[in-house]
Amino acid sequence: MVLTNSSLSSLPTYLMGMFQLFESNHQQMDSIRSKIFWRGDTEKFKYHMVKWEKVCVPKDFGGLGIVNTRKMNEALLIKWIWRLYEDREGDKVCELLKKK
Repeated sequence: MVLTNSSLSSLPTYLMGMFQLFESNHQQMDSIRSKIFWRGDTEKFKYHMVKWEKVCVPKDFGGLGIVNTRKMNEALLIKWIWRLYEDREGDKVCELLKKK
């Protein structure tokens, strides 16, 4: 679980902070992460006792706390909207985005 959250979920963070990824990208990431989570280093099939959506629920709400990349992608993009909404003086990034 640590490998899944620390490496596989954080690799696309920069890209998700700039662009809305397609659903197929999220499905491919989920496929890779779930295979590593359930199988480990073996190629032998193992039964999944819980749906992947339940595994991605935060620990406080009964899940295992694996990062949901769809929600993370939306949250990172909303940070840009919030930054534009705040409209701080001298913020060069906001000025650039507004002109664009």
